[in-house]
Amino acid sequence: MNMLRDDLRHIAGEAPDVDLTERAIRGARRRRATAVAAAAAMALVVTAGTVSAVISGVLPARRAAPIVAPTPVMVASPLPDSGVGPLAHAHRTSCRIGVEENCVVTWRVETADGDVYRLDPARYHSGGPMAITPDGLRLAYYDPARQRFQVRDLASGQVWTAPRQTGPELLDNGDTVLRISPDGLHLTYSCFGCRSKPYNVLIDMAGRRQSTLPAEWIPVSVGAGGGPVTLIWPYDDHTSIRVLDRAGRDERRTVTIQTFTDRFSTLGPDGRTIAWLDLGTAEPAPQARIVVTDLAQGGSGRSVTVGALPDGYRPARLGSWLGPAEVTMLAYPEEPGRGATPMLYAVDVATGAVREIMRLPADQSAIVVPGLVR
Repeated sequence: MNMLRDDLRHIAGEAPDVDLTERAIRGARRRRATAVAAAAAMALVVTAGTVSAVISGVLPARRAAPIVAPTPVMVASPLPDSGVGPLAHAHRTSCRIGVEENCVVTWRVETADGDVYRLDPARYHSGGPMAITPDGLRLAYYDPARQRFQVRDLASGQVWTAPRQTGPELLDNGDTVLRISPDGLHLTYSCFGCRSKPYNVLIDMAGRRQSTLPAEWIPVSVGAGGGPVTLIWPYDDHTSIRVLDRAGRDERRTVTIQTFTDRFSTLGPDGRTIAWLDLGTAEPAPQARIVVTDLAQGGSGRSVTVGALPDGYRPARLGSWLGPAEVTMLAYPEEPGRGATPMLYAVDVATGAVREIMRLPADQSAIVVPGLVR
């Protein structure tokens, strides 16, 4: 199911880490391939014919791998209706077949203060997507009883409900992508492969309106107020980036970069800058770079080498911006063991300097980090 030739190895011994965007890309590319094949067959009846440059550099010396103490077993209590602090992350529990009897898969969330809560699967669909605002204050999820998406303010307990139902046939499919705006009041939800035509919508949770997004285009981020909406469409050897001020209207120019990737950040705070992750292919030590593209000017943009990570770690995904010069980045250990777990970093896009934000749990089949694009 992996269409990226440089995709990371999963952490051994864990249930698979579901990468929703890459599944969506594969679904879209599969349907395009079918359409192209059909068109070629028709053409035969009539007639019988018919990388971005990067700046070279050297990675700084790698730091030694950290020695990590075993993660303590956290006792999870039910999520209260209100009074919950900002979330650090969420993850879906897994069940060991033949080991754990009567095991129920659920979502769990952990606050920045270390409080751990379990989510009732009757209210928070354990198989559905989830998203957290970059500040960790609001949570988007699917309510199976109402068959609608909801957004919860964790401190006040206020809940916003989507104006239209999203039936199970548009949910229980791997090719799905859920994004949330920084204020938590707008969602994009995409289901590629759920129907003959992709289901791709922008949901105004407060205004209780829903509009259609361009089919096949994968949402990367949505701004507060419902715009800009940033979408991508990866092809075999290039990727198109498209920005809409609002759903389906006021389209800005489409920019193309000469590489196949889905590893983008959200749109930057200036409304015109986007970063993407180039993992490199040089052996034996590929150099990961962050490339920053100005969508108003086009072109591939300037690149910077990602600074030294602990030995054995490799960048995986980008996320939201922490300011005009820093973007969040998820990194995975290339090999399991010794207590190595995923890490979240901030990267300076001008210098490549890396600083640690937090360590993430290893015992998950899916993990959600505030603002992360995946």
